[in-house]
Amino acid sequence: MNFLQKIFQKEIHKKSISPPNFTGFGNLSPIWLKFKGRVDYLNAYLTVPELNYIINLLTESFSLAKYKLYDVSGDKKELITEHKIYDLLKNPNPLQSEKEFLQQLYTYFNIDGNSYIFSGKPLGFSTGWENISTLWNLPSQYMDIKINNEVPVWASTDITEVVSSYVLNYGGISIFKPEDILHINEPSVNFSSDYNIIGQSRIESLKVPLSNINRAYEARNVILSKRGAIGILSNDDRDSVGKVPLTDDEKAKVQESFNEYGLSHDTWQIAITDANLKWIPLNWPIAELQLNEGLTKDTETIGNSYGVPFPLINQDRSTFDNQNTAQKRLYLDKIIPDAKLIEKSLNRFLMTSESNLYLELSYDHLEALQQDELQKNEIQALRSRTILDIQKSVRFGETSYDNGIAILIEVLGYSDENAKNLLSDTKRPDPEIE
Repeated sequence: MNFLQKIFQKEIHKKSISPPNFTGFGNLSPIWLKFKGRVDYLNAYLTVPELNYIINLLTESFSLAKYKLYDVSGDKKELITEHKIYDLLKNPNPLQSEKEFLQQLYTYFNIDGNSYIFSGKPLGFSTGWENISTLWNLPSQYMDIKINNEVPVWASTDITEVVSSYVLNYGGISIFKPEDILHINEPSVNFSSDYNIIGQSRIESLKVPLSNINRAYEARNVILSKRGAIGILSNDDRDSVGKVPLTDDEKAKVQESFNEYGLSHDTWQIAITDANLKWIPLNWPIAELQLNEGLTKDTETIGNSYGVPFPLINQDRSTFDNQNTAQKRLYLDKIIPDAKLIEKSLNRFLMTSESNLYLELSYDHLEALQQDELQKNEIQALRSRTILDIQKSVRFGETSYDNGIAILIEVLGYSDENAKNLLSDTKRPDPEIE
């Protein structure tokens, strides 16, 4: 007979039995992540896998852009294949390639809501693509803007009247002139001393789902690594007073004996006893907590905030067609609009208009968008054929001039002026009244 059998067959009589001691669970107030400064946005990106994945997906998609430089001096823009601007953008600095530069720029933009590009050029030279030799992304979480309070912001006509300097506070203080920095930012409605110049990070509004994800991983880790007792093995014998408890020494010996059982090869798997034992399980299964379901919902919320379709996040539950559709949506609804914002900022910063140039960030080469481009070309070709048919019909008198104008306006959506221009060569003079 082993110790477990002996201990539970023994009669222990006590006149009073102390009630069990329970420790309180504390209050049930939620605990949220705290964003005390913009460095905390970066920490959230580095520590929350779901946020990291979404921003990296955006960054990789954005960095597939190709630069296209056009000459816009004539009636039609003409593509330029070789130019110094290409050389600058494809090798922006000694450490980064074209793609690495775009990835870093867009990562800062999505984490902090701001991107800061410093243009390196010889001292005394003016701003413009001709004089810029390097481009560097500055760490946005360590940037600050010094406002020029001498002129009201709404009375300013130039950035130097609004901003006195940009300051990088990392490894010392570095001060930059406003004309040497390109600042690209998300919109901000938090009107304060910076006059809405500093963009608002989307991470600020995602405190709740990010906190939930953080706590879910913490709970899962605690359950797996410090799950505590899997249950209580108690004596279910009773006497005239009630249940018979164990002494502290007997509890220790029970625990020691219990360690002889388990699932490994050197332990007993089955206990056989005639003792009157009672087992109370204390398990806390992860499945019942629905941690995975909560993670999925919170991740979808983050994706919605950043404009990432859910099939691109939860690829296990999406079909191939859903993936293609989601990829198109990502570019049309998020990547390309952001690229246009950055594109216009780059043109203004490089002063391309002074040379009758325009720089474009293009995604036309991507397979996900080529089908849409093909459909667009087919529609345009059909419109062109329709216009030719209308012009021919009016010219030969099969359709009246007024009806031709009405078709162009009401069916094809042209303005009255454009419709008249398209039919200007087909209008016949009114017959003379005899």
